[in-house]
Amino acid sequence: MKYILQCPQAIHEIGQRSNQEDSIFPVLGKADENTRLFIVCDGMGGHEKGEVASNTVCQALAEYITSRFPTDSVFTKDMFAEALEYAYQQLDKRDSGSFKKMGTTLTLLYMHRGGVF
Repeated sequence: MKYILQCPQAIHEIGQRSNQEDSIFPVLGKADENTRLFIVCDGMGGHEKGEVASNTVCQALAEYITSRFPTDSVFTKDMFAEALEYAYQQLDKRDSGSFKKMGTTLTLLYMHRGGVF
């Protein structure tokens, strides 16, 4: 079965906060019909520096996956676990030692030769 992809769209809203705690990959306006990796991270309310956490995890995952796992190969749970571990390491480097640790939610979609992850 062949799928035809249209240009992906994204919107964001700050909501009740004074700063944007969401991060997306690709960044707004950079996705096209050839884009296969999509990530949305949202800093966790009640935790310190949600914007730092979401940006760090989003960028680390995007960098790791796009540089190591091409879309013409199969993407597995083990590959995702490896990428997620890298993102955790990058987040730990940004930890300020605060009582309320940084945190983010994560949603990821990756279309690859083996299907969708």
